[in-house]
Amino acid sequence: MIDKKFTARLLRSILRRSQGLSDHYLIHPEREWFAGIGIAILALGASSAWSFNLYTTHAEATPHTTEANITTNQVYREAEIKGALEEITKLREENAQIRQSLENQSATPLFIPISTETTPEEPQSESTEFFETNTPTTIESSPTSTIPQQAL
Repeated sequence: MIDKKFTARLLRSILRRSQGLSDHYLIHPEREWFAGIGIAILALGASSAWSFNLYTTHAEATPHTTEANITTNQVYREAEIKGALEEITKLREENAQIRQSLENQSATPLFIPISTETTPEEPQSESTEFFETNTPTTIESSPTSTIPQQAL
């Protein structure tokens, strides 16, 4: 914690260096700590100033443009438009003719119906090969039964 004694000692060491006396210690944790804090504060201040400047330059910009600001030259090519409309009407008439010819044809089924009434040759059983299929299992005849016979 920074208190009055620490700051006095720090000032005394700074003043002593200015008189020509050198400090013989290679590692100064307090000095490195304060240098790191100072650099961090400077970096934070510089990035804050840059962010504020960027915000103020782009704050007035609007993403939507009005129609008055847009000036485009529209070229109306009447011949090309008429040709395209004629092509569309010709294709529409051909489509109507094809549709009419398909409606006039008799409808033929696309698949052969298969009778759904089938009888299975063998009854399907859900038992597996580990169990006998025709043997009834009761609690009395079960070899793994843990219930005493008196309780039944």
